[in-house]
Amino acid sequence: MSRQLRPRKSRPSYTPTLFDDNADDPDSQREDEASNKDTVSDGVLDDPSSGSDFDPGNERERRQRRGKGKMDDGDSEDLDEDEEEDESDELEEEILEITKSKAKSKAQVKKKPQQRTLAVIAAGNILTPPVQPPVRSASIPQQNPAVFRNTPTATPSVARRNFSKLYSLPTPNVNHRHRAVPLFTLPNARVLRLTEPPKLFEEGITTDTNGFSSSVKVIDKVSKAWGYNVGPGPLWDLVEDRSWFKESGADQDLEEGQKRPKVHQNVNVKSRWKILTQEQATPYLPTDVTTTESGQLKPPSPVICSFGPYGKQTKVELPMFAAFSVAKYIPESKAHVFNVGAQVWALDWCPIFVEDRKFDPTQYLAVAPFPSASHSPEVGRKKRFAALGCIQLWSLSPTRRKQSSKGKEKAIGDDEHKDGEDIGKMTCEMVLCFDSGPVHAMKWVPLPTNSDFSSRDKSPSRLNKLGLLSATFEDGSFAIHAVPDPVALRGQVAGENDGPIFVHLPDPILRIDSEEDSCCWSLDWANSELVAIGTTSVRDRWEGIDVEDDGDGAGGDPTVIASGGYDGMACMTDIREGRGVVMNRTRDVINAMTHSPFVGGPITIDHENIVKAYSASPRMLGRGHLLLEPQGPVWNLSASDYHPQLAVGSSDGSCLTTNMLRSARRSGSVPFFVHKVYQMDYSRNLKEYRMLDRFLPQETQEKPTAGPAKAKPKKKPDVPSATAQPHTGAWPREVGIHVVAWNSSNGLSNAGLLASATASGLCRIDWLWGRWMKGKIPYHGIHGIRGEEDGSSSESVGSS
Repeated sequence: MSRQLRPRKSRPSYTPTLFDDNADDPDSQREDEASNKDTVSDGVLDDPSSGSDFDPGNERERRQRRGKGKMDDGDSEDLDEDEEEDESDELEEEILEITKSKAKSKAQVKKKPQQRTLAVIAAGNILTPPVQPPVRSASIPQQNPAVFRNTPTATPSVARRNFSKLYSLPTPNVNHRHRAVPLFTLPNARVLRLTEPPKLFEEGITTDTNGFSSSVKVIDKVSKAWGYNVGPGPLWDLVEDRSWFKESGADQDLEEGQKRPKVHQNVNVKSRWKILTQEQATPYLPTDVTTTESGQLKPPSPVICSFGPYGKQTKVELPMFAAFSVAKYIPESKAHVFNVGAQVWALDWCPIFVEDRKFDPTQYLAVAPFPSASHSPEVGRKKRFAALGCIQLWSLSPTRRKQSSKGKEKAIGDDEHKDGEDIGKMTCEMVLCFDSGPVHAMKWVPLPTNSDFSSRDKSPSRLNKLGLLSATFEDGSFAIHAVPDPVALRGQVAGENDGPIFVHLPDPILRIDSEEDSCCWSLDWANSELVAIGTTSVRDRWEGIDVEDDGDGAGGDPTVIASGGYDGMACMTDIREGRGVVMNRTRDVINAMTHSPFVGGPITIDHENIVKAYSASPRMLGRGHLLLEPQGPVWNLSASDYHPQLAVGSSDGSCLTTNMLRSARRSGSVPFFVHKVYQMDYSRNLKEYRMLDRFLPQETQEKPTAGPAKAKPKKKPDVPSATAQPHTGAWPREVGIHVVAWNSSNGLSNAGLLASATASGLCRIDWLWGRWMKGKIPYHGIHGIRGEEDGSSSESVGSS
């Protein structure tokens, strides 16, 4: 005989009667009870002023209030029919559910006319009047006494006071869906936009237009228009420069030369630089893990990798400093692949002044490889006698040049695209040799610091510089070096040299080091004069920092730092106060964090490899939005000043991009796409790699909430799901994408350049642009999106 458990009897709670002034009046108790039930129904506030975009009453009032303006602007015609049908169906279902629930409750107990009680929202907790216990009355017969139970429901419940998460901030409503809001606004601001599709190595044709934050109306339209992007890159029609530097001045001129001016022109290359031969530079270059008979390390072995369409790939051997165009094996591709010799953890694009780009459109990329594939630094411990290191400077230059006054072009290379477009070639121009060890993090000064390109051939008395490069090294130091111009330097080298130039730079312009056992680990620039450096030791240094506010506001340096560490906390710190605010805490190591001027807050990682964007605006401070969920831990994130596309490098070997300004609707006609640019794979048996392309975009699947699950049709066990992805944690470390970087410092035409580096030593440059959903531009074209008065209607496809 099975054991019978004693049934649990519910006991009514009489605690709320202590706070009731009408405990002796049964009619008042029933009115209060009915009022409380009407106030909180199914765990959702039934408040007409709740501000929810999904409340039927608010939706109806909002449509009546905006109806006239939308008909004038043509907004209602631009919305997709599928979205309108989905929205109307959702509203009808909600109205029917509310009507049925109220009718059912009225049929049970006949109630008097009720007065609706408003809830008070304070510090993220919803405080409601206490619910009165039921009192039996002789006038109302009851068969079963009503018992109040504190039973958790699956529906979204009313928030309770919780003191364990003091860092969480108020939620306006359980149904609230936030849209990204820019941190700063420039009323009536004018910016430049492209009028024609950009071409590589050519300055795009631009015109002035209303900026993203010029008005509330433009912010709303541009944000929604970016949500119609379904391509891997940005929409060239909408790219604009959203950066802000104090060197630009308060007027924020339209011209790029005024918005991103030249700085530090009085800083020159140190005189103790020295050109090395290849034999002298060998200790600084990446090596293999094996040694020769004499005991010296061998040069790195060529990387064997297969390229091309799946099933028809071609095996290629790439030695160090070798590069080729992927268009040889995939005709429609505009990517370049090159080998730096070892795993890479830092790369960045060099900013060039706009007038100098007209003279020479070459783009420069700094790449910092490790000494070998097996090199593994110990986090938090500096090496006084660190190994030698180097930084390689690669160039993406055009393969054509004009040969006659008629403007005809002649190809000087074999990197040709199928449509005849010049996609350029990759070349290792120079190798910078350092005695401080390998590089952990690296950033160029964000504003142009290069010398005039027109003076390259004039043999000046001092060596021209390409820019100012900052980095953190394995010896725990932070240093800034003036990098020589490779074109000017090559003119001073005797004889012809087709390979890279090896330059030893012993003296930095600035060096920061700590006497204690603390390492400079990460860095980021605020402008050309202010840099933030992250260290591996926690020290209280605020007593030595002047925190007085000069009141200059917009004309001063940025004062807020977003940071993350190995403790799993994402913080925002105001350096004027000396203390930070925890925005999120996760049980994971925060390896990457970036900031986008389009979403108004930091983008970082959360638990289970989730990438989230957190808002820093006052009205939505600390709210997080899931962007994507890679299959492995995230190594690096990159956002651009020109567009809201986010690039992600993951340890599972995938390079991903996604749109951060996607629609805020729970469901709509525009899917939330995650684009896989390429995927790395490695064979442990053959010691070979393969790089896979041509991936279809994947739709982001939102995780189910606490609401009741809807019944879904059962699938056959032998039919796999179309969106199912294999989950595994067994990735070789050789396939990881360690770092990604958008080109966000060389104009609108180069905003689609994406650089990425892998653990194998292979690096890749992609030329990515987006496309409109179904080829249609909303709001009757770009003129309607930007609010231009003299614009004409256009429905043509603007991107490819």
